[in-house]
Amino acid sequence: MTEDPYLLTPTTTKIDFSDPNLHVYGNESRYLRNGEMTLWPGDFNNDGKVVYQGPSNDVTHLFQAILLYPSNEQSLANYIVTGYRQADLNLDGKSIYQGPANDRAMLLLNAILSSPENALHLGNFILLEKLP
Repeated sequence: MTEDPYLLTPTTTKIDFSDPNLHVYGNESRYLRNGEMTLWPGDFNNDGKVVYQGPSNDVTHLFQAILLYPSNEQSLANYIVTGYRQADLNLDGKSIYQGPANDRAMLLLNAILSSPENALHLGNFILLEKLP
């Protein structure tokens, strides 16, 4: 959400949320990565929080999405679900719970431990949604 209102009509207005100079609502609502602003990833269960460890954590939702996927007939934790899905944290077209480039580790590294709000770098830190 932008900090200031933008008129979207009568002409189409392009708003580039990756632009570090764009003022958005809320402190720490985005973070800088490779010169572009990005959103905090990982609210797999849509509860307004990113939780890696503890009750109602998003990792369990990722695990269940992989384990219960219909074509994962052997219920393998290292099964890779393809396609852009809610459990695909980095939007590479693969939802991975266990193994190289897994979404679980990215959740911990790119959201929980990278948050400036998590000054102590705790694994059980809860990152709260920034929208009103």
